[in-house]
Amino acid sequence: MNDDICPICDQEMYAFATYYAEHPFIDGRKYPKICHTCFCVPKMYHYNNINEKLIVYESWSPTRLHTPESLMEDAGFPKANCAKSIKAIKKSIKRKTKTSK
Repeated sequence: MNDDICPICDQEMYAFATYYAEHPFIDGRKYPKICHTCFCVPKMYHYNNINEKLIVYESWSPTRLHTPESLMEDAGFPKANCAKSIKAIKKSIKRKTKTSK
């Protein structure tokens, strides 16, 4: 495996996260490195415009992922990269669900 390619989305890693070498990612697997785009896909907070409050989630939910548009707005990644990471993570989560049944 090329160290410069993300093991989840197969995109080049310009920036990467190593947190999931010790802790399972949203798909239940551990990764020595993942790209920063994939790292940001699980949505860990929500800003409520009505109350003007930030809601921070303590855990992941496979149904609470950024959209390409929200990931672009939040992290500034190109839309194509966002879409590819989100699609790859959804696929990885589905694989986990199938193997745990």
